Formats: sequence, structure tokens, C-alpha cells
Amino acid sequence: SQADIIAAAKSMKEIEGLIHQWNLTKFYSLKSLIDGKGIMQIKSIKGGPRLGILMEQLWDWRILNPTGSKDECLEYLKTLPIPPIEAQTTKSKKPQKKKKKQ
Repeated sequence: SQADIIAAAKSMKEIEGLIHQWNLTKFYSLKSLIDGKGIMQIKSIKGGPRLGILMEQLWDWRILNPTGSKDECLEYLKTLPIPPIEAQTTKSKKPQKKKKKQ
């Protein structure tokens, strides 16, 4: 309907305004300031789900600080706790059927 189109256009204008307000017009060109190897070395962890969680947290920081420096990002990384093992996302295995005693 016409009302839906108008509402969608307003939403798009609001989103566009936020993109400019948050200085994210060139977000697609942002690069990670610290790679996975750097994170593993600084946090003394191995690759895996914990690394993935830390990388996501650094991207969140990067989005909120698009002009942030590598040194600022390193300082932020040092404040992050190592994610607990429970935070890992593992594939659940199908329970195995018990063998019947004969």
C-alpha cells in the first residue's frame, strides 16, 4: 500500500541519517586493525570459537570507533576477558543409542 511505501521511505531516510551521523559512510572500506594471529598472541589463546568471539567484539569496537587507531584497539583488546568455554558454539552430536544386552 502507499502507506507502507511512505513508512519504508521514512525508515530508509532515518537509517541514512544514522549512517552519516555515525560516520559509517565508508564502513565497507574499514579493515581489521588486529588480525586473528595478533589476538591469539595477545590473549594467549588458540584459534576456535573463543577467537571468533573476540574478533566480533573488536569489530563492534571498530564500528563504534571508525577513526580509532591500532594502539587504541590493542588497549581495548587487553580489557576484554577471554570468553569462557561455555560461550563456545559447538555442534551438538546426536545421542548414540545404547546397545541392548543380549
